[in-house]
Amino acid sequence: MKHYTAEQWADFARGVVGTKDKSIMQSHLDSGCRTCAKELGLWQRVTQAAKGQVALEPSESAVRQAKAMLVTHGFKPLGKSKLTVAELLFDSMRGPAPVGVRSGPWQPRQLLFGVAEHRIDLRMEPKIDSEIVSIVGQVLDAANPGKPPQNVPVSLHLGKKVVAESETNHLGEFQLECMPVGRLELRATLPQGREISVALIEPAAPPQHGVPYMLDSIREKRVLRGRKKRTRKKV
Repeated sequence: MKHYTAEQWADFARGVVGTKDKSIMQSHLDSGCRTCAKELGLWQRVTQAAKGQVALEPSESAVRQAKAMLVTHGFKPLGKSKLTVAELLFDSMRGPAPVGVRSGPWQPRQLLFGVAEHRIDLRMEPKIDSEIVSIVGQVLDAANPGKPPQNVPVSLHLGKKVVAESETNHLGEFQLECMPVGRLELRATLPQGREISVALIEPAAPPQHGVPYMLDSIREKRVLRGRKKRTRKKV
């Protein structure tokens, strides 16, 4: 007796065989072939299970509505997000300083970092008559330049400690202030849940033409003042 293949019975169970072939295969089953009946039974169970899985899938409209709600409410995935280190694209301290400025104590530092389609533009500048450093920045989306990310949490970290926090406005801008102590790290959490890390201090990078790195210069002044105070106490 001729037996049909597993592929043929799978098509039979799914109802995709032609009318003529279906009639012949049904007659074969009616003749009492247990081998083919067993094969067909297996594929009928598989087909039924597959139909049940399709019934559990949400409609396309429901998926679109859910995605829109998550974006509107600034959804952030549960658990700890993966930290992505941003690439330094531009550093104003990497080029020669203008004539007449090289002998100054410090210069404001302009930085540009990038991760995929996102850019973080930073300007770091000490406040007048203060050791506090002002950090003004902007988060931009190169894929959608007309709509910068807003309400993006931005924070400054010193190790595991958060030393300053802010949030981007409708232009993607933010401002932070801090004392230049230790190795500072800036983090920005985008609406998609991606957390970007930016290292604000690069100790290995040498000064350019005698111009000290801004934060390192301020830190050095603080150390010198501390030494003078300790010397006075000893005297």
